[in-house]
Amino acid sequence: MKSSFLSRLLDRADKIDKQQVVDYLVEVAEERDLLRFIFDSMMEGMAVIGPDMTVSYLNRAAADLFGVEDIDEALGKPAQRIIRNRRILQLCEEGFHGLEGNLHRELFLRMENREIYLETNIVPLHLPRNEFAILLLFVDRTEERRVEERLRHAEKLASLSTLTAGMSHEIRNPLNSLSIHLQLLRRKLRRREDQDGETMEILGVLENEIKRLNNVLTSFLNAARSDAASFIRLSPRSLITDTLALMRPDLENEGIEVIVHEEGEVPEICGDPAQLKQAFINILKNAVDAIKEASQTLLEEGRGPGERRVTITLVSEEGQVNFIFTDTGAGILDSDMQKVFEPYFTTREGGTGLGLMIVSRIVHEHHGDVNIRSRIGQGTQVIVSLPMAPEPTKLLEHAAYSAATETQS
Repeated sequence: MKSSFLSRLLDRADKIDKQQVVDYLVEVAEERDLLRFIFDSMMEGMAVIGPDMTVSYLNRAAADLFGVEDIDEALGKPAQRIIRNRRILQLCEEGFHGLEGNLHRELFLRMENREIYLETNIVPLHLPRNEFAILLLFVDRTEERRVEERLRHAEKLASLSTLTAGMSHEIRNPLNSLSIHLQLLRRKLRRREDQDGETMEILGVLENEIKRLNNVLTSFLNAARSDAASFIRLSPRSLITDTLALMRPDLENEGIEVIVHEEGEVPEICGDPAQLKQAFINILKNAVDAIKEASQTLLEEGRGPGERRVTITLVSEEGQVNFIFTDTGAGILDSDMQKVFEPYFTTREGGTGLGLMIVSRIVHEHHGDVNIRSRIGQGTQVIVSLPMAPEPTKLLEHAAYSAATETQS
């Protein structure tokens, strides 16, 4: 609406008739609806908080962020009832205290079981009668951050793979030489009549340590190295069934119940079955260890073993199939959440710290994503998202087009 509209209307109040007033009001309504349509079409969230900390305006993106369905019903209500996020409310208060200039903040928030990165700008609004309000502008940078994290992770893996190959060569050669000479020494001692049992025992310890070092090197190589994948069409349910068959002895031995739940019809994916089963086995092994830890803690506190359950949910949405592994384990500390995919990071005695790193590498090589949500004492949820397989007709069309192109060339 034009800023001089009301002034023009009042100046001509004695000269206009009822129909002209109606026309002016229709014009105001149309301009208001146009502005609302424009603001609601924006990807950025907009919110205006009045001087008494009430919500004066929300566009659709801001309403979705705050979980508001009816925008009109939210207007005029206290910001604490609508925004319900301590960090954003603190920003509002900070905005009222810093009214002389714009404020810029980047926030990492957990809202309704999802993690988001927000770029936030707070702009002071000077209203009539010496009142102030603040305009909050939100830009969701979550997907950009995920892409950046994937690139950094890929760079780390590439560097790690190069380093590992060199280290493996330099370390394994001396290990092989030591192993051969220990075998020769053992044979030589066996020929002697006065065999020294203590010396033979020491040789056994040395041989076992060499084997252990060799196993560590092999695990590290497998984690960093990317083997050629053979992609085929796979049924998500069959993939989980085959994985559970491999894990059944471990699960039954620990008395852990597994529930598989399929939400609606879940389409096929494309992937390497051996690699994906390896990723899922690593996730399940972590779940088993976490449940054992939680049960031990509960028993020590005299509260019984607690629930021992893993729930696997299969659900498709937005072109992806989500494999959701939820356990009743001990959970992960917030301070550890950013490190779980790093090599050699582990909180368990005897752990290698390579399991989730392998999971991350395999999932990303399948053009997917892996996310973890966890709370101490409430368990952990690992979400593996993989693209749906393309329609068979599209694959045939692509193959026919490729064959025709090769023929022409």
